[in-house]
Amino acid sequence: NRRLVAERILAERKAQQAERLSALGMLSASVAHEVKNPLSSIRAISQSMEEELPAGHPLRRDLEVIAQEIQRLDRVVHEVLAFARPGSSDRVPVDLVPIVRNVIYILTHEARRRGVVIEEDLRAPRATALASEAGLKAALFNLLLNAVSASPEGRPVRVVVESGDAVVLQVTNEGPGIPSEVREHLFEPFASKGGTGLGLAI
Repeated sequence: NRRLVAERILAERKAQQAERLSALGMLSASVAHEVKNPLSSIRAISQSMEEELPAGHPLRRDLEVIAQEIQRLDRVVHEVLAFARPGSSDRVPVDLVPIVRNVIYILTHEARRRGVVIEEDLRAPRATALASEAGLKAALFNLLLNAVSASPEGRPVRVVVESGDAVVLQVTNEGPGIPSEVREHLFEPFASKGGTGLGLAI
């Protein structure tokens, strides 16, 4: 009886959590949509102003900073929308190797800006797994971005892909690690103290 009661309480908690996340998803989508349009306008105007300024003009640097911040906000909006409206979960055979290389290429600039080197160790020419390609890209992007952000300057972040009886994708860094009391909440939205806290939830 105690076990049945405990299972019922757990099921009720999960149902309440799902209901809260559903409401949060709808609210997030609404807010992200409202932010997206003015953000596009700001981007277009700042790009136009930068093109009109001569090379070496002191304001060009300010406009570059604005462009970088718009890009950061745009990423946040995309993360919120991805959380609110997750993509298809249909799984198909996907080769991890080109996905890994593509995500590493996208994050190379961010890694260089932080003084971090991303090292790839692709131990198999192909590593096929049943997965959602879009979901896999989003998961790897967020995981690798977290690793780069937490890595000490001058230290590498390594991405390993192995293929044998199972496909293994591993991202490691030499950061301080995650406190044990935080780990159990990692996959809950907004659990992070930095960023949106949606990366691992997505």
